[in-house]
Amino acid sequence: MHKTSDNRETLNHPEIELWSAFLDGDEEALGNIFVRYYNRLFLYGMNLTESRSEVQDAIQELFLKLWRNRGSLKRAESVEYYLLHALRRMIFRQKNKNASIARLNRKYMEEHIPILVTIEEQTIQREKEKERQELFLRVYQNLSDREREVLYLRLQHGLTNREIASILDLSVQRVKNCIYEGIRNMREEISRLVTKKD
Repeated sequence: MHKTSDNRETLNHPEIELWSAFLDGDEEALGNIFVRYYNRLFLYGMNLTESRSEVQDAIQELFLKLWRNRGSLKRAESVEYYLLHALRRMIFRQKNKNASIARLNRKYMEEHIPILVTIEEQTIQREKEKERQELFLRVYQNLSDREREVLYLRLQHGLTNREIASILDLSVQRVKNCIYEGIRNMREEISRLVTKKD
């Protein structure tokens, strides 16, 4: 018989305690983990494949496997990192590892990517904000696939360089280089476009 917990108490648990409760057989804890992280997993998944149904199926399969294999899972230092890593492996396995990062869903990036680089003064007039955002997005799309994914994981999910390296099967130094090169390339391209426009 599976253990259950009071819903209000479980929701207030730190993520590690919630994960531990799930590993101990608490179905409600797993449900709360699903609710808490579904949107973040879905948005990340949509950057790995353009198919909404594929992402939804992968998330459902991920949580089914988590429940089936809970007895062999380890305690997680970061639940979000663990889930993102597992979902990425699952999606690429479903696509027989033939999917290209070039097919990331750019619509999400265009709507939600934060401003990484500001080349104008903070006193920029409000009517210039939209133009500046569009300029940034245009430059962002010109980054390499790897640079875009590294920056996405770093800024949208707050993962450490070591966690990103593990997810993407890169060295920590390569992740650092991608971040540095990506931001440098964006600065140079934005400066070039602004100068050309003036």
